[in-house]
Amino acid sequence: MTAKTASKKNGAKKTKSRGNGQGTVYKKQNGKYAWTITITYDTSSGERKRKTKSGTTDRKSDAYKEMAQAQADLARGALSIPDKVTVAEYAERWLRQQQLGSLPSTVKRYREELNYALKHIGDMHLQAVRPMHLNDLALKLAEQTMNHGGNMSARTQAYVFGRVRALFAAALVEQVLHRNPAIGIKRVKAERQRSAGQPLDPEQLARFERLGSTLYRHGVFRMWPALYLGASLGLRRGEILALQWDQVDLVNGRLHVRQSRNREKTGGKVKGTKTKTSNRSLKMHSALIEVLQVHKARQAQECREAGELWQDLGVVFSTAQGGWLAPDILRPALRTLIRWSDPQNVGHVDRRGVPRSARPELRQVMLSGERLPDITPHDLRHTYATILARRGVPIEVVSRNLGHSDVTVTLQVYRHVLDAERDEWLVDPFEERRASTPEVDAMAPSQDTVEETDGAQERKRQPIDAGGPTTALLQRRPKMNAGAKIASIKSPRLERGFSLAGAQGLEP
Repeated sequence: MTAKTASKKNGAKKTKSRGNGQGTVYKKQNGKYAWTITITYDTSSGERKRKTKSGTTDRKSDAYKEMAQAQADLARGALSIPDKVTVAEYAERWLRQQQLGSLPSTVKRYREELNYALKHIGDMHLQAVRPMHLNDLALKLAEQTMNHGGNMSARTQAYVFGRVRALFAAALVEQVLHRNPAIGIKRVKAERQRSAGQPLDPEQLARFERLGSTLYRHGVFRMWPALYLGASLGLRRGEILALQWDQVDLVNGRLHVRQSRNREKTGGKVKGTKTKTSNRSLKMHSALIEVLQVHKARQAQECREAGELWQDLGVVFSTAQGGWLAPDILRPALRTLIRWSDPQNVGHVDRRGVPRSARPELRQVMLSGERLPDITPHDLRHTYATILARRGVPIEVVSRNLGHSDVTVTLQVYRHVLDAERDEWLVDPFEERRASTPEVDAMAPSQDTVEETDGAQERKRQPIDAGGPTTALLQRRPKMNAGAKIASIKSPRLERGFSLAGAQGLEP
């Protein structure tokens, strides 16, 4: 009796003879052969579920071949785990991962860009997406009508596909996919934005400063020091609102950028700066120091008036009770200043809240110029950078003052300014030589004349002033025939210190 027969009689359980990935081949009732391999077991739901890969063929030998190929793919990591997750579901998972190292505003922008694509492929299984589906997506995005009435710009299309590529690349890393369907898809070409904002010209900047300082001096516009700081040092909006007094040295005139205040769902939050290079120390000019000194004195007065309600947080630009300002407060503050710059709004001077003593001066300032353009607080940063670039400050210094991660970022954003200033730097490399050497008329006839005799040309030298500056240049050495030249080069006497000129009987 064999061991197999004995085990059947004794009722013993058959021992498993194959492990994960070894697979099995069996014949189906319809006469075809099926193969199956186990890839892994999923326990995420609390139950142990087997994940398999299978196929069907007409012949048993073909079934073994396909199973062997699947086993080889599994061994080299080219076989993805079967998963019915949709593109939208995985996109939500990917966005949660981005929250770990990105600002909330950045994740919000990623979500908005991905939503354009999810409208078309969000319901598809992630593993079912093929390059042809992404090519169709590109056509649909190009034809999509936006809120402004036109089609989606090439720049927006490039951003959307950038997020789609990142999503599928993450799925490939997590082995949800064994290939990235976005690889090979033609990239949308979009021109780089010439300027990241609208900087103020010198005349507008002067009006900005005169109007803001006048309103602040008469107690009408308390946010002026924050806007003035943004235009003076090019700080980001979040960097301005996150400043604390221990980071501002009014004695030595230095300001240290160490943190940023950004908007989140629960409100504003103070975090580290955008990049490592954003941590920087900047020198303040005397006018800025004076504005901050006045602002600190007024803040001390607000502290006395608030009494026990005062929050001693050491915030430079705070509420009337010393608390943090809203992250977006600078935008409406700048809009208020722009409205004051409109001469048609001169009637606002007579409104309640404007001291009577300030009205004549404020009316005069408002009528002395045109309305400022509709800029954003970030445009004050661009104004600062543009002024530095136009004054010839090295681009490395501009980049360091702005806190850019790399100088190439500065070059890309402010290239239009650098190109415009390039034409003003006209350098004549021969100017110094002309200043030290007498001028020679380039159009004067040559001192050598050519005479033709019997069809051959013969050069005849004209007399030259021995004292002229070109005498040495026109001196010629006797010609050396080819035979003598070769002989002199091959001569062993060269190795004993004889020069080539000496071998020809010429003065060394």
